[in-house]
Amino acid sequence: MPPEFIPSATWTALGWSMLHFLWAGAVVSALFFAVERLLLRNASPGGRYVHGLACLAALAATAGLCVWDGWPERSPGSAGRGGVVAVGPAPVVGPLEPLAPDAFVRGQDLGGTAADWSGPSRSTVEEKVAAAGGAVAVLPWLWLAGSGFLMGVFVFGVFSTLRLRWGSGPCSDVASDRCRVLRRRLGLRRGVGLRQSTGVTAPVLIGIVRPVIVLPAWLASGLSPAMLEWVLLHELAHVRRWDTLVIAAQRLLEAMLFFHPAVWVASRWVDREREFCCDAFALVNNGGEDAAGYAATLAQMAGVRGGALRLPAAAMANRAVVERIRRVLDGRGRPSPGVGAGLVGAGYGVLLVLFGWVALALSAPGGFGVALVG
Repeated sequence: MPPEFIPSATWTALGWSMLHFLWAGAVVSALFFAVERLLLRNASPGGRYVHGLACLAALAATAGLCVWDGWPERSPGSAGRGGVVAVGPAPVVGPLEPLAPDAFVRGQDLGGTAADWSGPSRSTVEEKVAAAGGAVAVLPWLWLAGSGFLMGVFVFGVFSTLRLRWGSGPCSDVASDRCRVLRRRLGLRRGVGLRQSTGVTAPVLIGIVRPVIVLPAWLASGLSPAMLEWVLLHELAHVRRWDTLVIAAQRLLEAMLFFHPAVWVASRWVDREREFCCDAFALVNNGGEDAAGYAATLAQMAGVRGGALRLPAAAMANRAVVERIRRVLDGRGRPSPGVGAGLVGAGYGVLLVLFGWVALALSAPGGFGVALVG
């Protein structure tokens, strides 16, 4: 049963919208993944990152389109796509003329009686529709539970990072001065703080308008000046790209559309390419020649020594860092021209056409509703 303040038709329409987003989102994400595999395998990390963001935006737009298309108030007298519209008996506009005897088709001439050829009774259809509507009406409750839980996790994470920021201490004057020099060299107008804390094991960027880089206490004092510069360049790349704002939007989108696996796959894809982009930025802005030094810095932060991980558990946790190290050492971590812009543009043109086809399929007249005609 829906809440008292929400109409039953609206509640059921939301359930149908969730079902339709499953197939529509699967189609849209499959198109983006196909373009990524066929056209962007050798593209730069920045191009792949933008493509991943476009996939998330298309999934969000598809979800909004499903809700808008199924909203009952959009079409007067309609219960929305997937809803049930009860239509009363049709009015009789005039006397019915009797048909000639030869106009009737006898049931036995077709291999059965007339009853054999009659459709299901009204009561049978109503029972099936009521059962389907009851099952669909459960879906919004599941969405509220899952989305509410993930929203709570997001809010808890925000407060945890704020507590980390407030509980951190200042870094050495040498590290702070180096951070200011790099910030000016990169043309960053926003102030960027540098702190250290024993509560983190890896560098953390906190804040959007006035960001703060929080370094692990061991890292702030245990790295050489060259390694510290690599770390600061990577974190300042996140600041320059406004990555904390994008990450917050990603987490909110994950909470809203958690029930679709493609959202999680695309979001993890964006997270991975984001780190590749910052690696490429650090290499370019530090000369680009000392890739081995940057790889050694990543290895030291991940607990890697001599190309092997200390513990099997650490190997699982730092698999993404190992992939980044391999990309840096084999040259894939640097920006590359990638595929031609015309080919990528043609791929996006195909995506737009197919996305429009999905939109037309969702908004086609008739929809997926069930009409009960008396």
